[in-house]
Amino acid sequence: MAITRAQALTLDEIHDDGGCPSNPDRRGRDKGAIRWRRNGRTQTWVTRPNDFRMPIKHGLRDYSEVTPSWNNVHAPEDCPRTAAPINLPPPDQTDAEAEMLEMSGFCSTCGADAKIHEPGCIERGR
Repeated sequence: MAITRAQALTLDEIHDDGGCPSNPDRRGRDKGAIRWRRNGRTQTWVTRPNDFRMPIKHGLRDYSEVTPSWNNVHAPEDCPRTAAPINLPPPDQTDAEAEMLEMSGFCSTCGADAKIHEPGCIERGR
């Protein structure tokens, strides 16, 4: 996935696809994403509206430039490492299970003691 000209004008950091989704060190521990930082102003041209050149650096001695032909970099917000986890809805309770919980003195919504509801329970305060 490549970055666009609009992203090249505003981003201060980009990720290399080589470090996402994993970047193990020599001991097998994950070092995190390979981060390249901006090292100057993005160069653009009036006669070539889709072209840009963004100078970047990594560490102390690695320098390069991102151009539209680079396909192995992405914006930090597009990183597969930091993608929001998919929150699946809880499985539905059957009416018999809800009734059983209610009879036992527990809340059918949060599962806590009916007299002391969990924070954020919709039954709280009734």
